[in-house]
Amino acid sequence: MNIPGKVTISRTTSSYGPDTIRIEIVDQGSSISFVSAVMSLEDFARAVTGFGWQSAKLEIRGLDKIGMVLETKIEQVFYDGPYFKEKALELAPVISEALQPFEIDGWKGDKSDLVNPHKRAGDKIQNVVFRRWLPRELGAK
Repeated sequence: MNIPGKVTISRTTSSYGPDTIRIEIVDQGSSISFVSAVMSLEDFARAVTGFGWQSAKLEIRGLDKIGMVLETKIEQVFYDGPYFKEKALELAPVISEALQPFEIDGWKGDKSDLVNPHKRAGDKIQNVVFRRWLPRELGAK
């Protein structure tokens, strides 16, 4: 499979540990950063100067969505619950119930949008981002 992607290399400096290099690889269609490689400055320098196969810590995620196309939309959802994120476990049934009418055809709402006062669109109305991933041939071109 050949897909369009992007690569970024960044340097992390921290007083909590050694400086590192982070390499991220993103599938453009799905917007999934599916590989993160973290390595020491020394190992990175060796790798880019021809002394390959250096050690790195890898994080792999989202492989089930690679090659798909991300679609997003914003819906206004009626929500008459509290806005306290620390009560998230207690709110889970209320949040799921509010999103359920919109979560059809693969759409999934961002649950944190319902308890975010910055997403308020009116009295008891919240702007909620919904996402779904479709096979490339069905997604937006």
